[in-house]
Amino acid sequence: MTDMCKAIQDMQDEARIIGREEGREEGGLLKLISQVCRKMQKGKNADIIADELEEELDMVEAICRVAIDFAPEYDALAIYNEIQKIL
Repeated sequence: MTDMCKAIQDMQDEARIIGREEGREEGGLLKLISQVCRKMQKGKNADIIADELEEELDMVEAICRVAIDFAPEYDALAIYNEIQKIL
């Protein structure tokens, strides 16, 4: 019985670790999307944005392609959900 409880606790701990990591990744991408959108609102192109944010051009271009459909509001969460479909 004790081994079973320990195994269940270990699985729960692992699930929490995975959930936290996924949350950090989602938060990081949402932050990047917000930063890219702010720079797009200032009229900057993907090359300049990638350079200024020190991010991969491919990722910035993907965000820009999706974000343009959400202009001028640039809802970061809606953009994130669309990007998840293509990544």
